[in-house]
Amino acid sequence: GQFDRVGPVRTAGRVPAAGALPDTGGSLRESDPLSEKERVLQESEETFRAMVEQSGEGIIIVDFFGMLRFANRKAWDIIEYPLERRITDKFNILEIVAPELRVSAVRDFLQVSRGIDSYQVNYKIITADKKEKWLDCIGKKISYKGSPAMLLSFRDTTERRRSEWVLKGSEEKFRTIFLQEPLSHLYEQHARCQIHCGQ
Repeated sequence: GQFDRVGPVRTAGRVPAAGALPDTGGSLRESDPLSEKERVLQESEETFRAMVEQSGEGIIIVDFFGMLRFANRKAWDIIEYPLERRITDKFNILEIVAPELRVSAVRDFLQVSRGIDSYQVNYKIITADKKEKWLDCIGKKISYKGSPAMLLSFRDTTERRRSEWVLKGSEEKFRTIFLQEPLSHLYEQHARCQIHCGQ
């Protein structure tokens, strides 16, 4: 526990001499500045952990070599790693980035280390089950336990991207059909529409 200032307390029957400090019987205790600072830091860390564990986004802290220092539950769920493999001190986040994007990831790490941060990037990752996922990520340079690090938040955008790809494919198919349609047929359809609308 922490020490708080208590007293001074005078014991019954004991009167201090003139100019002397009262006998507190050891009940006068000053707060240790270091202990107070440690308490504040501990409370801040507990608050941070409580907040990120409730977050709907994956949140991790990594050093600038990619080594994982912290990950919330949502982050582990998104990258689909089993419980027995969730060992943060032996996990390098760059290992799950798709090989063709690792150079870009290292370049972004370097940018954030220089303080150029808080911009969105998109990465494809490979899960433990070899599934491909796309993530939208934002990194911020921070200090974590006295060392420079990066706070990275991300969300799974795989399904949204798949929908966009399907829509784009449909649009391209329609465009191809439209361009291949004989002009005479298009004119005929246009004329029929004008007659019908005129009625």
